Amino acid sequence: MRLLRYDRRAMKNCYICGRPGAATRDHVIPESFFPTPKPSNLVTLPAHYSCHNRLGEEYVRAILAGLAESKPAMQLNEGPAGRALRRNEPLKRDLRASMIRRIELRSPAGLIVGHAPGVRLDTGRFYPLMEKIVRGLYTHHRGDVLPLDMRFNWAINEALMAGGAALFQAAASGRDFPGVLEYRYRVASDEKTVLTIWSGVRI
Repeated sequence: MRLLRYDRRAMKNCYICGRPGAATRDHVIPESFFPTPKPSNLVTLPAHYSCHNRLGEEYVRAILAGLAESKPAMQLNEGPAGRALRRNEPLKRDLRASMIRRIELRSPAGLIVGHAPGVRLDTGRFYPLMEKIVRGLYTHHRGDVLPLDMRFNWAINEALMAGGAALFQAAASGRDFPGVLEYRYRVASDEKTVLTIWSGVRI
């Protein structure tokens, strides 16, 4: 898989699709994920308006803030995320449809240890935004644009098994936004392929 070199000087390639002609700058980690005051060191990169505008941030923000118990999440729920739900009936309907009354909680060995409310993600809305974030952080750290045909595999709230924990500890630390996003990353590549591993935590 061929990497596309990112032109830092021209700053005209879209970090999402890799094509030239980017006329706007986009927050890689959506600014709406942060309560006020916003951090001053948020990463922005050139992007086509059509590439980043098609990704709905409100649905993902509502899911993440609703599941979290951190202070920033509470501030979002009491502020902009809560206001968005009150004024946006389609969003409220979609979130209501995502709720599952009870799901099984299982131990790493597969034993049922209890039940809890759950969420059935609309993956067509959730994962594209996660993919955009990974693409942007990769471009920010590596100076390359990931190809459009890059395959993404996602794991949510899954324990790191076997060598995964050691791989995570050996990974490079990324930026730290306490209570919102902390991540580590590792990249391995040759002439034909690139493998990136990103492990993030939203508290």
